[in-house]
Amino acid sequence: MHQVQQLRMECDGVTGQWVSVEERKPDKFVEVLIAFRDTPLPATGQYTASEHDTWGWSFPAENDPEDTGPITHWMELPEHPAPKPEWK
Repeated sequence: MHQVQQLRMECDGVTGQWVSVEERKPDKFVEVLIAFRDTPLPATGQYTASEHDTWGWSFPAENDPEDTGPITHWMELPEHPAPKPEWK
């Protein structure tokens, strides 16, 4: 990772590292990358703390909790790249 980008992420509080849900949860309703115990494929989701959501998390239905196991870690998403003129 480029040093400037790394410093910018650190200043913004984005570590680019997995955080254990045992250690702390992300802010509510913020989209983050999530890792499950029983599958190597991450997904995106939001911590809601709602009793109506599986383990207090909202994530895509294709991640069946019986197949994935519980969420073990999360990571902030990087910022979207700046639009380029050729993207229009």
